[in-house]
Amino acid sequence: MKAICAAIIAAVAVPALAAAQQPVLLQFNHQEGQVLRYRGQLTGTGHMTIEGQSQPLVVKGQFVLVQKVGAQKGDGYELTTTLEDARLSFRVGAEPEQSTSVTPPPLVQMITKSGRVLSEKGWAQSEPGAEKSPLHGTLKWLAAQMPRAGFPETEVQVNQTWTQDLTVPQSKEPARQVSTLKGFEKWPVRPTLKGRPHGPEGKELDCANVATAVTLPIEQWLPPDPIGTKVHIKGRQQLDTTLLFAHEKGLIARQQTTVVLHVDSEAHLRDVKEPVHATMDVTAKVNMELETARP
Repeated sequence: MKAICAAIIAAVAVPALAAAQQPVLLQFNHQEGQVLRYRGQLTGTGHMTIEGQSQPLVVKGQFVLVQKVGAQKGDGYELTTTLEDARLSFRVGAEPEQSTSVTPPPLVQMITKSGRVLSEKGWAQSEPGAEKSPLHGTLKWLAAQMPRAGFPETEVQVNQTWTQDLTVPQSKEPARQVSTLKGFEKWPVRPTLKGRPHGPEGKELDCANVATAVTLPIEQWLPPDPIGTKVHIKGRQQLDTTLLFAHEKGLIARQQTTVVLHVDSEAHLRDVKEPVHATMDVTAKVNMELETARP
């Protein structure tokens, strides 16, 4: 009996496994006028050390990311990404919690169907009248963690790895992102997606599970605060992402990123000769999931 059961399982499982591991072409299939809406959350913990005194810190936030697809131009098409209802709170030690809600300028990109960025502008620009608190810069940093999926121009197989060089502001060298197709899994269509072109409620989308890893250097001078304090920061952030890509529909269904951040800073206070040294280490989870897609 055991032998018969094993034979039946093998007969069913082996063809299914073979089918799942067929090469697949990973490409975006955005259409002009399409609007994708993602809802995301951020949670993180760590510690901040100022002049040798260490204190725990907690950061949390939520946001809505909206991508609007424009017209195709040459080898790519225009994609405008905005953050809506972006709120962030930050607490260090026993100090009162700080919170803010800021909308960075839109990020406008020209990208190819494989996700390669041809050009982009926004999010690194200064916002007229923006508040000067560190949270404003942190919120812009959060915006920079949004999807930067890049796929090969040809079909890929399970366990195949590819690389993509990312341009890093204030850095002479690009950062190399390494991606691997880990396999395939189902993603349930949410009720809010009922009647949308990628599936009715209760159905599931076939998704490719893509893992990416990249380390980004950080180095810049922050804008002076109202009393003239200038802060120089230098560090790195490691991003490890699991991406569920609905390859038959050509869109991102879910993105989960773990960010490990280390920053050393020097604060140059007016009328103070020696700078104040501080370090910050944070591990954060940034999760984002497709909420609606139209038309």
